[in-house]
Amino acid sequence: MFFDTNDINVKILSSLELNWEKRNDYSDIRPYHAISFRIKGGATFRHQKGQLNVKTGDIVFVPALYPYNLISDREHLFVIHFITDAP
Repeated sequence: MFFDTNDINVKILSSLELNWEKRNDYSDIRPYHAISFRIKGGATFRHQKGQLNVKTGDIVFVPALYPYNLISDREHLFVIHFITDAP
């Protein structure tokens, strides 16, 4: 599929390197998208439509306005938070 990137605007809000031990957190509705790359560890995203299991080396996209519960053991990852006007 081809698309013209001149029609897409992306604004990066933050880029973070995150490390944590075991966690069980709820992420409420956020006004921005997130894309993360797991350097080490794994997690389970539980959401309205089921769950997604991720592991070392996975890239995950979480759209804006999408609440979820994150259950994980020790993790190391990079994440970028951004907004876009792309459809």
